[in-house]
Amino acid sequence: MNRVQILNILADNYQLHTYLEIGVQEPRNCLLKVNSRTKVGVDPVVHHPLVHKVTSDVFFQSNTKKFDLIFIDGLHEYDQVKKDLINAFKCLNDNGFIMLHDTLPMDERTTKVPRQTKEWHGDVYRLVLELHKICKYVTINTDNGCTICWKGTSRERSEIPLTWESFLKNQDYMNIKNPNEVDFRNIRKH
Repeated sequence: MNRVQILNILADNYQLHTYLEIGVQEPRNCLLKVNSRTKVGVDPVVHHPLVHKVTSDVFFQSNTKKFDLIFIDGLHEYDQVKKDLINAFKCLNDNGFIMLHDTLPMDERTTKVPRQTKEWHGDVYRLVLELHKICKYVTINTDNGCTICWKGTSRERSEIPLTWESFLKNQDYMNIKNPNEVDFRNIRKH
């Protein structure tokens, strides 16, 4: 199971008709494959009719639309992804979902900021260690980690350092499930 399959399962199961993708890179990889009537992409270097060629910060400053499904896969740096998530929740419809990508990096080498490797996940995992403060969520153990978020509050947890060592010791904070353990028709029960 990969990110596109998860996004399409959510779109189909919950009749999600408006889709926003932050960090498009190549429209054929994800944006054009998602089952949604309305698709909007945001990427400062991509030329495509469905893509706003601006940064996510600029897009969110002027956006007035609401979305049912939002995929965040832009700049893989903790501060930017956190900002994108907070802004995404402001334009998310009540029944909608946000999915973060690269939340389960393969090793510490691929998490270095600034980027030092060809395969790069960045430090997105740090945000997932504190998602319990922001929303409800489940992390699917596939495709380098796909964390699905929705409106609501999670159970309160103690503060932990947002470090690689803490990530290795506290993966329960990430609410990790294998794809076969997730009921995608009733995902909010996780």
